[in-house]
Amino acid sequence: MYTPKGHVHIYTMRKASGPPWSRNGYGMVFHGTNGKLHITRKDWEVIADAKDWNKPDQGYRTESFKKEGVDHHYDHVVNFLDCMRSRRKPIATIEEHFKTVAACHLANVSLRAGRKIFWDHQKELCFKDAEKTIPDPVANKFLTREYRKGYELSQV
Repeated sequence: MYTPKGHVHIYTMRKASGPPWSRNGYGMVFHGTNGKLHITRKDWEVIADAKDWNKPDQGYRTESFKKEGVDHHYDHVVNFLDCMRSRRKPIATIEEHFKTVAACHLANVSLRAGRKIFWDHQKELCFKDAEKTIPDPVANKFLTREYRKGYELSQV
């Protein structure tokens, strides 16, 4: 989907049939005008677009480069298992990650609604105005989905 200014933001997550670079199960790609930025827990890489994909010998729009790092996935797994035994809080708590996932979800809600939205975290509703007085029924319908019979989420 495209916004009126042409900016596209789509958050997706998959655990199967991913691109070859995600064989380790993690990664995020930001696509830009001249290439893309690929980030994993281990490293990051800027990958330039070709000047002309039909003529690869003409070079790239920018230089590509890669930054090696440390793979922190193993540390998270060990920490999670330790916390299962000790009942301590893990390095990366659900509460901390909820905010990140919610921001990505709300970006998609805004994109699908086709406009800027204003989020009220206490009411868990989208509004059309910064004062949060005009509910946004279009955006609010994208906050959840209709679940198949037998797979509904229980009310908390």
